[in-house]
Amino acid sequence: MNIFIPKKENLIPLEFEYIDSTIDQYYRPLQGYFMRKRLGLVASMFGKKKVDKVLDVGYGGGTFIPMLSKAAKKVYGIDTMPYPQKVKKILKKEGLSADLTVGSIFKPPYKKEFFDLIVCVSVLEHFEGKQINNAVKQMYNLLKPGGIIVLGFPVKNPMTDYIIDHFLSFNPDDIHPSGHKQILKGIREEVRVDKMIHYFPFLPLDLSLYCVVRVKKSK
Repeated sequence: MNIFIPKKENLIPLEFEYIDSTIDQYYRPLQGYFMRKRLGLVASMFGKKKVDKVLDVGYGGGTFIPMLSKAAKKVYGIDTMPYPQKVKKILKKEGLSADLTVGSIFKPPYKKEFFDLIVCVSVLEHFEGKQINNAVKQMYNLLKPGGIIVLGFPVKNPMTDYIIDHFLSFNPDDIHPSGHKQILKGIREEVRVDKMIHYFPFLPLDLSLYCVVRVKKSK
């Protein structure tokens, strides 16, 4: 699967250390391969037909929006970080646009059953306890019957802790208070998981790097 992200020369510093540092990894030889692999795993869960509306929960620097633009006629994004205009400038350079909102998934400003597809990539690990349940519940409420939610999050183990510490220079427990086991527990308490994949697929989940689950809403 071809992975489309903004060209490096089109990027604008967002002046938020964690986001800028994470985005930079996409354009490095080794780290970039694995960062893009995450997006490919998420995109592999989409349906074959282009949908009307997709919501990117925690759009960050807009890295996934080029891919989402191929999956939906209109892309929406919500993030607590107050820099949507900068991300829109990046997208404009790419010939793309998106309806970006500063807000929280805990109090989404959208109507119920508004989206055909909702994606949430590397966000849930920043939540704790019932925040995970609440986020999943809110996303499910925003999903149209027959729609799909795709949730991606890192697997917590010594290898991924080392990657975060060594390559991003952050304490993994500070920025990722919840591991994959807590996240999966919260998801399964709220919805039925339709499909789950992880990378590396030949290893047990607990020894892998990244996990993606798909949720389908009954018609």
